[in-house]
Amino acid sequence: MSRRAIWAVRGGSIASLLKVFFLSAGTLHAAVNVGYYDMGLGSGNSNQVPPITAAGQTAVPLSDLQAADLSGIKVLVVQNPSNGAYGAEYLSRLAAIQTAVANGLILVIHDRYVSNSDGTGGAKTILPGGSGFVVRRDFSDPNNIDVRDSSTPVTNGVGGVITNTSLDNGSFSDHGYADASTLPTGARLILSRTDPNQIVTFLYPFGNGAVLYSTIPLDGFLSGLGPNPPRAAFTDTYAVNVVDYAARLAQGVPDLGVTLTDGVATAVPGTSVTYTLTVRNFGIGAASGSLVMDDFPPELTGVTWTCVASGGASCTASGSGDLTDVVNIPVGGVLTYTATGVISPAATGVLEKDRKSTRLNSSHI
Repeated sequence: MSRRAIWAVRGGSIASLLKVFFLSAGTLHAAVNVGYYDMGLGSGNSNQVPPITAAGQTAVPLSDLQAADLSGIKVLVVQNPSNGAYGAEYLSRLAAIQTAVANGLILVIHDRYVSNSDGTGGAKTILPGGSGFVVRRDFSDPNNIDVRDSSTPVTNGVGGVITNTSLDNGSFSDHGYADASTLPTGARLILSRTDPNQIVTFLYPFGNGAVLYSTIPLDGFLSGLGPNPPRAAFTDTYAVNVVDYAARLAQGVPDLGVTLTDGVATAVPGTSVTYTLTVRNFGIGAASGSLVMDDFPPELTGVTWTCVASGGASCTASGSGDLTDVVNIPVGGVLTYTATGVISPAATGVLEKDRKSTRLNSSHI
């Protein structure tokens, strides 16, 4: 490619060479109490224990879910092994569970029922604040699970790394999906089917707590069912990472997410380019004194940047060169950085879109 040629971009982002790091002030402290409950048994199932202990947390079996039972529980891990209903006891305790989540509990549900095929009933009737969700039981694409948001410990945590192929071909890797457009603002859309708007695993804040819901039939994999691979990826990586993520949230560790866009597919050497970096704290703890670092590639020169804070967040208003900014981001806070630079006239070749260059280091979430 000659130096006067258009500089091609793979993945639709000139910003793909930028390496963005977030060093959160929050750290994971002592183990938390993780209650576990199986709707079919009406009590904890022993197959739920290994992921909890592998994540370094304390497993607490529950035989009921009233307020007294949930007292002292920081994370509640629930599995539904039924393809056609929810447990009667669980349904009778929805009010107590919702109150506990509002007061700070992290609720994790893996559900093989999901809903009726027309989207009625099912998950939206049991999820706190979920009455407007569209969650469908569907088997048109049940064996492909992709990573939609790589910035949480679910896909890169203490149990290991989940990729776009890790959870595929599980002989029903999932039992349906949630319509992304119906989920609340601030939800983390973590795993999806081939269609990125068909969400398999997501998390959303509710009151002082949060809910992680998934259509993955995790109970089956934990019981030794399904082909291996991918069974071990579900039991030893995914399930462990989910517990780790929930435990971090339960301790108020900030949950920071990033998006990086520029809106163009090609650019010409010698011309300017502008990109937008958005940092959001999804909850449930504040990120105080966190460090945002953005090392610009040598092909991008004369860089200047500005930052606009909202939702109670704070940042440095403007700067030039590589970005190093100490910030404060409360839950729901957003920082929007806008950076402009000139592509070197000598630049040639292709920029690779590397999702890892814009992900958050999970060890700091």
